[in-house]
Amino acid sequence: METYYSPSDAAAQLKIKPPTIRKYSLMMEEAGYTFHRDETGKRYYRDKDVMMIRKIITGKNNAPDLTLKQLVHSVVGATKNTDITVSDTKEDQGAQRYIDDMITLIKKQNSELVQVGEVKTLLETQNNQIGEIVELLKQQQEEINQLNEKINQKQEGFFSNFFKKK
Repeated sequence: METYYSPSDAAAQLKIKPPTIRKYSLMMEEAGYTFHRDETGKRYYRDKDVMMIRKIITGKNNAPDLTLKQLVHSVVGATKNTDITVSDTKEDQGAQRYIDDMITLIKKQNSELVQVGEVKTLLETQNNQIGEIVELLKQQQEEINQLNEKINQKQEGFFSNFFKKK
């Protein structure tokens, strides 16, 4: 015979508050998971339900980069209402290994995205610096042109005074 726990009993087992178990349960139901309900619609938790929520809590603590919604969908999708009992530890370990692998992959991808963002920022900074250098070179070229023009004018003045026809 299956044991059913009230929301407060299940929350106590999981060391979370009843509103938290209610939040997780709603998200699990949105992801397609079903809970046992009595004739009034009150949710009751079986051992397998408690184990599923424990996986979500564990994943939340181990994968801060995942949103709670992503994590719930991952856990629910991995088991999709299969009959989980306390003796299903091999399957639990396999699912946990899968979740751990996914967490590691996501962390690696997030790290790579951060690095890409840093490279992008660096390239934008360098591009701005190059633009500033180009502007400075244009100003220097303009100054050089003005100096050359003054030199040419002085040379013309010198030679015209020197070779003036009288």
